[in-house]
Amino acid sequence: MHLSAESAVAQLLASGWFLSLRVKLGNQILRWIFDTMTFTTDKILERAACNLLCHHLDTADCYANPSWIPRFKTFFGIFEAYGYHKLEISGDQVKKARLDSQQRPALLSPPHNLGSLLRFLSVSMKKRQLHKAYSRGDVEQFAVLIASLFLDRCLLPLSITVHECLEWILNSFREQEWKESCERIAISLAKVERSNVNCLKLTRSLHGRENRMKCLQSLVALQYFWKIANEKTNPGVWNILSVLRRIDVKRKAVDFGSLYYQICMADIWLWSNRNLDAERGGLEAWLFFLKSCSFQISSTDWRPYATKVRNHASYLVQVYQCHYQADDYEET
Repeated sequence: MHLSAESAVAQLLASGWFLSLRVKLGNQILRWIFDTMTFTTDKILERAACNLLCHHLDTADCYANPSWIPRFKTFFGIFEAYGYHKLEISGDQVKKARLDSQQRPALLSPPHNLGSLLRFLSVSMKKRQLHKAYSRGDVEQFAVLIASLFLDRCLLPLSITVHECLEWILNSFREQEWKESCERIAISLAKVERSNVNCLKLTRSLHGRENRMKCLQSLVALQYFWKIANEKTNPGVWNILSVLRRIDVKRKAVDFGSLYYQICMADIWLWSNRNLDAERGGLEAWLFFLKSCSFQISSTDWRPYATKVRNHASYLVQVYQCHYQADDYEET
């Protein structure tokens, strides 16, 4: 687009002229508006572009020729341009992803365009079944990409927007796609970060009332549990408890740091496990393990993380007993 023409279109866009007159737009100008939204430094122009594109997604006209709707590779390139240099996602099937906000030293805060980009992606996912621009593999990769943003401390002001965007991404899966895709997303997210602290932060960030978000959080916690425990994955309650109960908290060489994160991940998974009510023996064994940590670790134990494990175990005992009204577990 010629520079003078581009300037004129930008002025019309910022004034809301396109939106007010419901002007029918071609694919070329829609792509230009998207690029403007993602990279302009003018906040008024950015928001006007976002409003127009989101409105266009809501109209039936865009589904006849949705080729202007950016594909996953385009979004991937935008995030790289924003400074997320270590994002790695390969193949149609999600294999691994990593986001490292520490690679953006020149950016004191995230680009303001990111909020509009996430809003556009949310609306696009709402209409995924209509425009069909994204395959199942694309949506899986989007889920990994957006969930990884929870690891960027600079994005705390946008945490609600990130969370809502992820919910729309998860809800865009068809029922027959969901179970398998959720497992693949969880496995991929388990490869996002090696730090146990960030593993727990990411897992806790996946909270929500939506069933699909709960399901994803549960599976991610399970994946991280086995990763921290350095064991082969097996989702049974008794398999998790057997790993934990093998740990002798009285030994001097016990790694309380890993144990703390294992307990946290096991708690997140067990709390969302509907079978725990039925598996009364499993609940009793879980409480017995927590009480062992609480009773056998002295309050004067100066080993790293020992006090943290003891206090957290004591807290969880009270939570589970209160929730399940398990007064009879006092003797276990």
